[in-house]
Amino acid sequence: MVSIEILSMLNLTDEVAVELANLGMISLSLKLINQQEYKVQYHAACLFFNITSRTGVLRQIMANEDFDTLIEAVVKAGTREVRLMYLKSIKNLILIEDAAPEMVRHGLLEVLVELFAFSPDIEIGRIAANIIDMLCLNEVLVEKVFNTLKIGDLVSRMVIDRDLETARYAFHITKQFSKYPALFEGVMIKKVDISAAVMTCLKDKTLNYL
Repeated sequence: MVSIEILSMLNLTDEVAVELANLGMISLSLKLINQQEYKVQYHAACLFFNITSRTGVLRQIMANEDFDTLIEAVVKAGTREVRLMYLKSIKNLILIEDAAPEMVRHGLLEVLVELFAFSPDIEIGRIAANIIDMLCLNEVLVEKVFNTLKIGDLVSRMVIDRDLETARYAFHITKQFSKYPALFEGVMIKKVDISAAVMTCLKDKTLNYL
């Protein structure tokens, strides 16, 4: 797997990224998540991230790829580094308008909510919150996000002493829910806890979450 390691370290152009995708390197990098050796998993994840970082050609690159395998890669990742790399790739892929609903259909949201609510790793929880926040920008998906993400878990992530960035995403997700009358009532169930978290932020004039 020396070739995978070398490719994972290169700065790719759009043209090279498309050519690698045409050669099946995206599918290969996802299949390698089943390898037991950490180095193989890691370099495969880095290669996938490098290819999907070419945002200008993402739609062309991912045209024939299986999102189900990508979600499985996040779940099966043997280390935080591998999982983080695949999550960063998913953040890139959300930029494709029709990719977000497709990934949600394959179980992305459930995986993100689990990581957001329970991951002890601050960086993993933060990027999960970031992607959930991005999904809420899609009017087709926001209700699905609301029904999957427990308001109590959302409020628990508003603790600014735990992680400022994750708290900011949690507040913004709540704000996006509140824009929809059908979801506003559900948000208000936790209005006392949300208000307390807001007041904590307002006491620190250097913070701006809302």
